Amino acid sequence: MSVSVSKEEERLFEQTLGAARDTRVFAAEEGIRHRAAQIFEPVFGSQPAMIVADRNTFAAAGRDVVDSFRRANRACTEPLVFSTNIGADYQHVEAIEAALRPGRAIPSLSGREQSTI
Repeated sequence: MSVSVSKEEERLFEQTLGAARDTRVFAAEEGIRHRAAQIFEPVFGSQPAMIVADRNTFAAAGRDVVDSFRRANRACTEPLVFSTNIGADYQHVEAIEAALRPGRAIPSLSGREQSTI
């Protein structure tokens, strides 16, 4: 499935990403999860990735994201999978920080048909 985006929508996406503090890339298209490593590399180089998801999202798409890193021979730590929907609350932030502490991995949120880096 291909979605047509107007020039104005494209301009707004670029403007929003330019103003974002943390998000560097937003990609939404069918099958994007199979290309996660390709999207990750230009932004983060050879740094390892860590997939962060809840168990439902990981079951739907996370394994494909991990597999994309393995196929590309890219470093990817063990995924951090929460049992429930994750949110921007302090409990989840602390868990992600603790999981990232031992290495230099970059968190990548996996979604069914989107990838946010």
